[in-house]
Amino acid sequence: MSLLTSESGTFQTCRLSGAMSVHRGWSQPVDATLYLEGEMECGLMGHKFHRGFTAAEKTELWDRWKRGESLKAIGRAFGKQSSSIYFLVAPHGGIRPAERRRSRLALTLAEREVISRGVTAHQSARSIARLLGRSPSTVSREMSRMALS
Repeated sequence: MSLLTSESGTFQTCRLSGAMSVHRGWSQPVDATLYLEGEMECGLMGHKFHRGFTAAEKTELWDRWKRGESLKAIGRAFGKQSSSIYFLVAPHGGIRPAERRRSRLALTLAEREVISRGVTAHQSARSIARLLGRSPSTVSREMSRMALS
């Protein structure tokens, strides 16, 4: 610690994490290091991976919520904090979200396979599109994606 003087009075400095801090009057050195234990421990070796919920776990979670179980009880069943359950339930207002479905406009796996076989057989995008009943631009975009991968 060192003392500095100026026209307005005496300043005392203390070193905080390598940076100098100037305070008017008396100040004490502060240890501003954050000490965390357990799961929140810092460092590469002590870092734990926090996984989300699988689709089956989400289904089970919503079933338990519908039966009226508390957030704490559901959290205990999954070995998670109640806050992680809350952040899944709250955005939907406590109502199970509709099951996700692919758009009918998206290419199916079978259609992608037909396009792949057409490309290897050196067919044009238009002829493949006619075969599938799709727009040539849709087939062309898929062919471009396949060329990139």
